[in-house]
Amino acid sequence: MFMTKVNKTWNIVIRLIIVAATLYFIYRQVFYGRDIVIVLDFFKGLEQNSSFYLLLGSICFMMLLNLSLEAVKWQLLIDKLESVGFLLAFKAIFTGISVSMFTPNRIGDYLGRVFMLRSTNPVKGILVTIIGSIAQLITTLLAGSLASVFAVLYFFDTTITLNQWLFIGLLLIVVSFHIFLLVLYFNLPLIKPLLTRVFKKWKNRIESYAEVFTYYSFGDLMQILLFSIFRYAVFSLQFYLFLILFNVPISYLYAMMLIALTYFALSIIPTVALSELGIRGSLALYVFGQYFANTGLWTETMALAVLASSTALWIINLAIPALLGIFFVYRLKFFNKVETT
Repeated sequence: MFMTKVNKTWNIVIRLIIVAATLYFIYRQVFYGRDIVIVLDFFKGLEQNSSFYLLLGSICFMMLLNLSLEAVKWQLLIDKLESVGFLLAFKAIFTGISVSMFTPNRIGDYLGRVFMLRSTNPVKGILVTIIGSIAQLITTLLAGSLASVFAVLYFFDTTITLNQWLFIGLLLIVVSFHIFLLVLYFNLPLIKPLLTRVFKKWKNRIESYAEVFTYYSFGDLMQILLFSIFRYAVFSLQFYLFLILFNVPISYLYAMMLIALTYFALSIIPTVALSELGIRGSLALYVFGQYFANTGLWTETMALAVLASSTALWIINLAIPALLGIFFVYRLKFFNKVETT
């Protein structure tokens, strides 16, 4: 009885710490850095634009669509361990975002999700969730590397022999890279025997946890990858709509190329919560600046518009869901958790 009370107390304490940390880091990112001011300045006067509410409404709808796709994807993954309804999966996504706000590379997302479950072993739940993250990362890497091929065509004169060889070499590297990533992803079940060979001393424990990688067939992994691709298409389109909303003169195809390059760079740069928004903005400014430098349209106003688009996207896809996720933190149970799978 005493230990039960102690565990309940610790559960409450950790929940309060999560809520406080989430609120602090969102404030630090958005208000202390005055990033919100840039976004609000661009919103002034936009209400008079006939397409303002349509664009903003579409972006908000896609935020819910983005989170719903991630909830269904996670629901499909976790179903191998525990049956989870869509509503619980949806809440878990929000909670995961809240917990992830103050952790490096948002690794807290895994903890925020698995501790919403009733009976799943946390380690197994985290490993299953990582599979979904791998699929999303592969999608980002594939799109970014493909965008680099089109960037070479845009930035370099391919009628020059040296540039032609550069393009052919890059194309071969990208094709090989795509094949490598897809072969690696669709052979995730091989992780179990690989880990047991490497960590022979802890073979039994490793086998128990790594077993989860064998639960998913080629069809299951393909389904998860397709959901990841749909998600990528949604939040990339959101970025483009913000650019249009803030009057950045760029076509859809060129915008997708630059957005893919930005996400690609962001995915391979380690970040911590306090610097993530700044890194996002800096990368977007650099990538878009290189493009507009060729057009002669790169001005301070244009740079602020790109920065505002990047910041607004972060606010609507991460900050707002993180604030909403605070209301579901009460479900997190770190102690007295029954582990059956």
